[in-house]
Amino acid sequence: MQYEFDVMLDLLPNFLVETNMKDEEKKEKQLSGELSENHRRIRKPEVLETEYKRAEETSHESEKRFRTIFEHSNDAIIVIDAVQDEILDVNSKASKMLGYSREELLTMPISAIHPQEMSRLLAFAKSVSTNGEGWTDELTCLTKTGQFLPAEISASIIDMSGRSCMIALVRDISKRKRAEQELHSAHERMKSDLEAAARIQESLLPKVPPDVAGVSFAWVFKPCDELAGDIFNVFLLDEKQVGLYVLDVSGHGVVAALLSQTLNRFLSPDPSSPSVLKQCIEGSRYRLLSPAEVAEQLNKQFPMDPVSRQYFTLLYGMLNSETREFRYVSAGHPGPVYLSRAAEPVILEAPGFPIGFFEGVKYEEHSLSLKPGDRLYLYSDGITEAMNAKGEQFGKGRLIKALKRDRNAPLKDSLSSLLEDVEEWSPARVEDDISILAVEIAE
Repeated sequence: MQYEFDVMLDLLPNFLVETNMKDEEKKEKQLSGELSENHRRIRKPEVLETEYKRAEETSHESEKRFRTIFEHSNDAIIVIDAVQDEILDVNSKASKMLGYSREELLTMPISAIHPQEMSRLLAFAKSVSTNGEGWTDELTCLTKTGQFLPAEISASIIDMSGRSCMIALVRDISKRKRAEQELHSAHERMKSDLEAAARIQESLLPKVPPDVAGVSFAWVFKPCDELAGDIFNVFLLDEKQVGLYVLDVSGHGVVAALLSQTLNRFLSPDPSSPSVLKQCIEGSRYRLLSPAEVAEQLNKQFPMDPVSRQYFTLLYGMLNSETREFRYVSAGHPGPVYLSRAAEPVILEAPGFPIGFFEGVKYEEHSLSLKPGDRLYLYSDGITEAMNAKGEQFGKGRLIKALKRDRNAPLKDSLSSLLEDVEEWSPARVEDDISILAVEIAE
């Protein structure tokens, strides 16, 4: 044991020396690394100069690209200080639009361009400053030639060397305004033409009922547009027969109205019109065509257009003023409401194809003997198909209920009351024309 301890004492100095030498080497390497890092961080002058030039070139290139975009914008660009009333920069489009050179504009106050609306511009600038961006509806610019140009301005706030400025894109909308004015003028002309056409169409409706002893007539007409596809009439065919009809052309507007007016001429008893109601026999003698024959003649002369797919429905009848017999035909039209003095009201269903649907259709004639106090209502489907906010139709049930309720009211008043019911049911807008033609046999 003593021997081993003595050996350890002999080796200790060498161990300490080796340990110290390793610590010194470690410190030297650490110091060398720090010096190398510091040397790396210290740029040589030629390196700094190269990087400076590169940054300068990048900045120059960015400015060049910005200027290219600035100058080639489709809109005029104006940089302003609205508060100080200064123009700080403009592009070539702004110069061209306003008629001034860039140099002239940079010496002008912004109020010179907006002399009549500077207060609006300041209010706009304040709004842009608050929100960071904004858009005007319209602002007028004064050009060098003294012309006022309507313009739209979109703007945002930018910082220029610590100065808060507004960069505005100004768009000349004078062409658009002219187009809008032309469109407005065309619309007004069209509106005037439609109103004139509506007056002509209204003039085709019966003005006064025919004078028939013991028989009263009344009607209501309400088109859903300026021009209607509905039309009706009541007239004397001869000394004993009264003709009456209600027809409904598919669609609305000008096309439907033109066809309805044409049909009005064909269904006119006027000898000068190409009527389908009478057939000449010899000289001035003629024969009245039956309701079924009238429908068949119309079906031959008005086939459905394969392009527009236009057709019409018709209810045409003849009332004998002596016998009170009513003969009628329905071509796809709602059946009349028969309000008997002695019974509950009913709808006289009379199925048939609309006019123009098929060639060679044979129509069935129906007849009804009217008694004193009886009423008959011919109407278009604009009444029964009127919808409320829930999409529910007025329907035949409400039609019958309304007419029964006003059974003892004057004939004209019963129609006015029915129309009020329909309008109340569909308060926003009735989507189809409404036509009602009523007949009453005196008691």
